[in-house]
Amino acid sequence: LASAADVEKLKEGDEVVAILAADEESKTFESVAQSMEIPFGQAVKPDADTLKALGLEKAGSVVVFKKFDEGRAEMAVTAETTQEEITKFVDGHLLPLIIPFAQETAPKIFGGNVKQHVLLFTDKSKDAEHEETKKQAQPVAEENRGDYLFVTVDKSDSRVTEFFGIGENDYPTARVVELMESGMKKYRMLGDKVTTANLKETLTKHAAKELTPDLKSEEVPESNDG
Repeated sequence: LASAADVEKLKEGDEVVAILAADEESKTFESVAQSMEIPFGQAVKPDADTLKALGLEKAGSVVVFKKFDEGRAEMAVTAETTQEEITKFVDGHLLPLIIPFAQETAPKIFGGNVKQHVLLFTDKSKDAEHEETKKQAQPVAEENRGDYLFVTVDKSDSRVTEFFGIGENDYPTARVVELMESGMKKYRMLGDKVTTANLKETLTKHAAKELTPDLKSEEVPESNDG
């Protein structure tokens, strides 16, 4: 990217773009770019106008521009910054901080690199309660960006709520999910209310492998005839 106009053009083209501003080209950044399906650009020895377009005062950062949430995020990088660190940073900004589960978002949710999800089960028809649940989850989602993806699931999505055994009187509640090649592990949230403290404690214990997986027992069929 040789100019501010190049930066603006790249930003306009997609929902999420990542740009490195540096004094020399980075093979590490190139490797990240090749492993992900979003537009990447490098501004090498950027001039003042290019830096301004990136919202930077000097080179030495990866900037993600996104058409949701706060719109922009940056991470300082050096020659020592690893591919894993850059990947985790960019991954954490590919989707909204708290994303609603829907037919069109499902492929992005399940197809991304973040394989640990926190599902927030809410009743969207109770608007104040729904918003309060998201508000309680927000600081925990920010703290764990790139490690856990936070997803809201509405009560009306009965296929998902039944799969997780969420009862009529359980809303709002949360579950932690690990997606693995061999299947899925589910964990109940600690505490009976979706609060910042309860979510924080749940994820701290989950990360320390101190939670017991939730094995939902299937309903016994009423009749075995036929």
